[in-house]
Amino acid sequence: PSLSEAGRRESTGWLRARLRTRTVGEGQLVVSGGYRQETVESDALTIDVKAIPAWHAGVHASQPVGERWRFDAAGRLDYHPLTNVRPSWRTSALFAPSERLELRASGGSAFRRPTWIETYARFRDPHDDVILLEGTPDLDPQQTTSVEAAITIEPAKGVWIREVAWVASFDNLITQDNHPFILKSFRNVSSTRLVDAVGSETEVEWRRDAALVPRLAVSVLDLKDATDPGQSVGVPNQNPWLTVSAGVRGALGSVRYGASIDWMAARSFDA
Repeated sequence: PSLSEAGRRESTGWLRARLRTRTVGEGQLVVSGGYRQETVESDALTIDVKAIPAWHAGVHASQPVGERWRFDAAGRLDYHPLTNVRPSWRTSALFAPSERLELRASGGSAFRRPTWIETYARFRDPHDDVILLEGTPDLDPQQTTSVEAAITIEPAKGVWIREVAWVASFDNLITQDNHPFILKSFRNVSSTRLVDAVGSETEVEWRRDAALVPRLAVSVLDLKDATDPGQSVGVPNQNPWLTVSAGVRGALGSVRYGASIDWMAARSFDA
């Protein structure tokens, strides 16, 4: 059940700031931050959520070296009462030996904090008062760390090909397990593997005319088998191993447009 089914959610008190400055040569340094307060009104929650504070602060540095290299590094801290202070990072190196070839390597981390439903919700059967779903207050946020390599090349005039290969590891996946009704409905699943997913993305564009740019993209995903029998997220059969997208984009004067058709391999869910 989503929070929209259980009540109303609103955020108030947003405050954001960003400072951009030059460093050496064409290098840039961006410092940013934000603060907000969150209020949730719902009879399904077991706690009172009013004016919950949250903030983030980050820095991003970008530095060209010569005419062919560029290095980027970014870090960010996020605070929320459900996760306390959590760091995330991203770094990349780009090498462009010519105007028709670009190589890039990058890595980064990300997390998803638990929702109020996953932590403090309680749904009861209206007929016999049995608890059907109950949140777990001490859930850890899901964590992802990934590394990727990319090449962008123009083999013929106007024809651009981009190929990306990546690997990722997951930790503390938040899974919903309703089999044991007497226990909490959500729990963390930790991975025992170094790599949990491998993928690639291939994109081809024909940029001969800015008014009409055809595009074809193919993505392949290899998710490793679940390490826990009750796992309900990051499961191979619930995610398409192949995705194909064909479309066009362009600009007609000051108007930009785009359209695409997407196809995904079959998925299945065991409920």
